[in-house]
Amino acid sequence: MNILVLPSVWHQVYAWVMAGFIGFLLAVATWFAGADKQVYQYAHQAGFELPAQQVTHPVAASEVATNQATVEVKIPSTTHTVNTPQTANDDPNQPAQPLPTGKELPKTALFTMAYKAVDTQQLGEYQGQYIRLTQKDRQQYEGKLLDTEAGALRIERRMNGGLVEHKVSFADIVSSEVMTRE
Repeated sequence: MNILVLPSVWHQVYAWVMAGFIGFLLAVATWFAGADKQVYQYAHQAGFELPAQQVTHPVAASEVATNQATVEVKIPSTTHTVNTPQTANDDPNQPAQPLPTGKELPKTALFTMAYKAVDTQQLGEYQGQYIRLTQKDRQQYEGKLLDTEAGALRIERRMNGGLVEHKVSFADIVSSEVMTRE
């Protein structure tokens, strides 16, 4: 009966039949591409036990390559002992034991970094620390204080992925701040 009806309604259902056939081909392709491993993983997590995949064609001894070269390797006579815990479980059906818990991290940060205002003349005491300078033209420099000279500071800044040294005159500095822990 279906063989007689299908040709008469083919013009109405051919798109659905082709879509079904393409969907079937996609399902087969994804299964061979690795979807079977995902199905087994999700089934195991959900508590379902699917039959395990087994090797059905063992390698015959005649299929092993007979053209093998032998190389002698000398190993030093020192021995290393590795202590491993004997609690390892070789049964693949048993879940692994949870790892022991360590120390917990504190809920809040132990300290915060902030800039503290400092007199410009005292900046020489903070050599090697990070500072923020504001000039008269409102331009800010943030970087590591390298050195203080007679009338200027040398700071190292990060720009475009590299380090650049700048010389800033004491006369141009409006405010100065040093990064400190709080």
